[in-house]
Amino acid sequence: NYFAPIFSATLVNGQPQLMVQVPCEVKPAASVPVTVNVGAGSATVNVQVLAAAPGIFQIPYSDSAPRAVALRSDGSFVTLSNPARRGETVRVYVTGLGPTVPSVGTGQVDNPGADLIGADAQATGTVIVGMSGSGGVTVTSARLGANMIGVFEVAFIVPANAPQGNNIAFSVGVVPAGSSNAVNSVTSTIPIQ
Repeated sequence: NYFAPIFSATLVNGQPQLMVQVPCEVKPAASVPVTVNVGAGSATVNVQVLAAAPGIFQIPYSDSAPRAVALRSDGSFVTLSNPARRGETVRVYVTGLGPTVPSVGTGQVDNPGADLIGADAQATGTVIVGMSGSGGVTVTSARLGANMIGVFEVAFIVPANAPQGNNIAFSVGVVPAGSSNAVNSVTSTIPIQ
């Protein structure tokens, strides 16, 4: 009963695929009907809607391998020639962390004047970053990205004992507000020096 903003319509392996924002008003449920209208035709399928379903945005690096979209503390992109450093605060971009406080509606960006940590829309759940070979990762913020719909910026400190290399595995998880179970992303990688 809600319109879902469409971000892209593409063919993937010859099959049509839509990327949409799940409307904020939709409550988690095992089966939610989704209707797609194209011209005079329409089709309805049932999909599961979760309270959260984190996904890390990735891009191909210079060696064509996909890795996380990440920024170093100086604002430069993490790359093979500009890896993240131990002890540094790194920001990665994810989707699917669930509702925010203050609430931001479907198809909306955070208040443009609130682009300061502490004054912007934060994830209501507890955000966790796990990194291969590290005992624990400190998350410093999990907020909506400036002027981005449904995209969160998760900042964390690269552990001093983090492994080094081009493909250090990590994931982002969230324990949705009111739950005790974490939902984790698929593993991604970043280079660390």
